[in-house]
Amino acid sequence: MDNEDTKIPSVPKKPIFFGSLEIAEKQRLEKLKQQAAAFAGKGGEGDDKDKDRSDDKEGIKEEDDMEENLGEGEEDEDEEDDDEEQEEVEGGEGEGGGGSRAGKGEGFEYELSETGKRAKERQEQMLKELEMKRRARALAVPTSDTAVRLRLRAIGEPITLFGEREMERRDRLRSIMAKLDAEGRLDELYDAIERQMRESGEGGGEVLETEEVPQAELFYTEGSKELLEARQAIAVFSLPRAGERIRRAKRRREDPDEDEEAEAKEIMGVVQGFSMQVSEIGDERPISSCALSPDASYLATSGWSGSCRLWSLPAVRAAGSLRGHSERTTCVAWHPHALSSLSASGPNLATAGADRCALLWPLPWSATNPPDANGQTDGPMSLPQVDGVDFSSRPAPPSSGSAPNLSTPLLRLSGHLDRIARVAFHPSGRFLASTGFDKTWRLWDVERGGAELLLQEGHSRAVYGVSFQKDGALVATCGLDALCRVWDLRTGRSILALEGHVKPLLACDFSPNGYHLATGGEDHTCRVWDLRRCRKAGGGGGGGGGGAGGGSLYVIPAHTRLVSVVRYEPREGHLLLTAGYDNTAKVWSGLDFKPVKVLAGHEGKVMGADVAADGQCVVTASYDRTIKLWGNDDTGAAAPMLQ
Repeated sequence: MDNEDTKIPSVPKKPIFFGSLEIAEKQRLEKLKQQAAAFAGKGGEGDDKDKDRSDDKEGIKEEDDMEENLGEGEEDEDEEDDDEEQEEVEGGEGEGGGGSRAGKGEGFEYELSETGKRAKERQEQMLKELEMKRRARALAVPTSDTAVRLRLRAIGEPITLFGEREMERRDRLRSIMAKLDAEGRLDELYDAIERQMRESGEGGGEVLETEEVPQAELFYTEGSKELLEARQAIAVFSLPRAGERIRRAKRRREDPDEDEEAEAKEIMGVVQGFSMQVSEIGDERPISSCALSPDASYLATSGWSGSCRLWSLPAVRAAGSLRGHSERTTCVAWHPHALSSLSASGPNLATAGADRCALLWPLPWSATNPPDANGQTDGPMSLPQVDGVDFSSRPAPPSSGSAPNLSTPLLRLSGHLDRIARVAFHPSGRFLASTGFDKTWRLWDVERGGAELLLQEGHSRAVYGVSFQKDGALVATCGLDALCRVWDLRTGRSILALEGHVKPLLACDFSPNGYHLATGGEDHTCRVWDLRRCRKAGGGGGGGGGGAGGGSLYVIPAHTRLVSVVRYEPREGHLLLTAGYDNTAKVWSGLDFKPVKVLAGHEGKVMGADVAADGQCVVTASYDRTIKLWGNDDTGAAAPMLQ
């Protein structure tokens, strides 16, 4: 037999590599072909032919198994490549053959079994799905719901389906665009969009604009006399503080002795040395939030057990408990003047619960252990002064014995139609804001018996986070509609609508500089917004205020799961603290947003976190029911934290 008869089929011009397993299989089949050719040349008969057939059948069986076990990661093969590969692997092995072989010229081809055919079909289907997902990830899909609707309308798809939300509508557009891209028809979409824009410019798009994207109109809702007085009081309170903040910023910028970067680096060096100082079981059930007192001498925690507990720092020892909610507590907040100028019997704390009520509490030891004549205390972590508030004289904590329990609140604030998510005190201490799952946030007057001043709508889904600007003029709310709104408390208008997150928002916080706002949510990111660069919302009195808020200043890929807490260091804003459901809390630079320290130690998702006024310690609370205090080894020293 000449060389042409024994020549192995040539390799296709476009080789396909499935991995080392396939290469080894090719080599084994080539050996089988060579053996078959050798036996054919010698004219082997009888047992040799039977052995040849058994080897062939064994190769067919192993090839079927190989077809079933091919990896799922090959995304770019098509039917033509599959045919070429089949010819390469299943090339002719001589004449004749029976069973699963069919004569085809000089060679023969193998017929796949039913199992092999099904495996091949599954593989092709999975490859198509992987290719579709890859194309979808690479496509740029608008985040604005208005733009999403316009694109759906341009390609003849329904702009909304029954019960469809904004994020679901965006995912539907992404899948449609990926399908068009796979079919090579994506240019048709862009042509349709351009054509629609031209028609809109000529007057043809007025119906769509009027029906689907109504222009925001300025409207007013008549308020009470008490609300008017509250707005005037907020203006009187905030304007001097804003002026002082601006003068201080100018002085720090112009004074050569003021080096903000050096101060920030010094604090970063301290934070980089943080380690876990104390870990304590904080509740019988998961802890939902935690908050440090203004002087950082006490910690308050709220838990799913329905109680709020107080802890003295730095030892993290129980100092009292507050039990007034009939369901789990969701948040706890300190009055800005607690433990200083505010009496121990005043509303030092506010708690929120799933029972749709917010409660105001005195200090639990106010009735059993009143302050002495001088009102002095030797707490190891007391602060002489923070933000102009003197903490040198404050009510004394319980001296000894068991921690006091309190079950009767000062005030019960009722009005929300669904559970309350968060509460926050206004910097003046006179007002309290609460957010709820009834899609509203409310403003209460603490000094007037907890009267409800404002019921504010503006979010399409539950409102979750709330934060006051340090001046007291603005308040930010964020919700499960992936939107953060900034409200002017002096006028009642929604002045900014910050769009950029693609999943629900759970936390927001103002920087002490007054114009930076951090938000975090279920898209695993923390966004920092510069309010000076954002566009104003398009109109909006009361609950109005549409329009986009412009792009964010910086996007921090903070956690691998949702972000539950964002918190600025309250004195200078040099630190930004985030916590997430990936069981960690992280500290970032407030200047360039670089990572500084990862605080890992919890066995469950971190649901609460707070940072001291000078950034010298961080407290975290978790679903694993523990409280952890992070700091340097001298965190518990007798010297005051702030100099």
